[in-house]
Amino acid sequence: MMWRSAGKLMSLSARCKSTKHSDVGWNLLDYKFFIPIQTRWSDNDPYGHINNGIYHEFIDLATTNLFRTLLNEEDMKAYAAIRAESTCSYQKPLHYPQVPLVGAGVTELSNKSISFSVGFFTPKSSLEDFNPVADLSFNGRIVDEDEKEKLAQHFHPHAATWARAVGVFVAADKLTKAGSVPDHLLEKMKSAAMSL
Repeated sequence: MMWRSAGKLMSLSARCKSTKHSDVGWNLLDYKFFIPIQTRWSDNDPYGHINNGIYHEFIDLATTNLFRTLLNEEDMKAYAAIRAESTCSYQKPLHYPQVPLVGAGVTELSNKSISFSVGFFTPKSSLEDFNPVADLSFNGRIVDEDEKEKLAQHFHPHAATWARAVGVFVAADKLTKAGSVPDHLLEKMKSAAMSL
């Protein structure tokens, strides 16, 4: 994993150099932040799958809530990350009435932009014995290793869909270029770095 600080590139993980980009983020255990998403009947396309465009709404929901989890109210008033790019790679469809678990993590960070990995994990069963909304809330949260293991018991460990999203930092009040994001904010965002 590479991080930029004051224009310099820093490596946080030697393994990243040998990991193919397409392998990062497919495993549930790679993530620290999770949010359950209740699908709606209207999210389905005519084939009974979640419409591809809806995934981008889910990506926005997951990355925004991760951002809000990491930063306080004052930080959020000063800076925002506006979506510059997002891509999805689909392996298995999601469909209503599933409640997929969405993992989000930071993969690259500079004082100008942030990149996220987002994985969509399908439930192994009907979740009658486990309520992810009660455990994680609608806003999602960062979980510890024991909680990850519990989630892995109820959700398939390999993502049905994986996405990459890039946000550009802007001044929240004017939505213009923010200049350099302060180091203390970068440190907060590093706490959601992917487990590679």
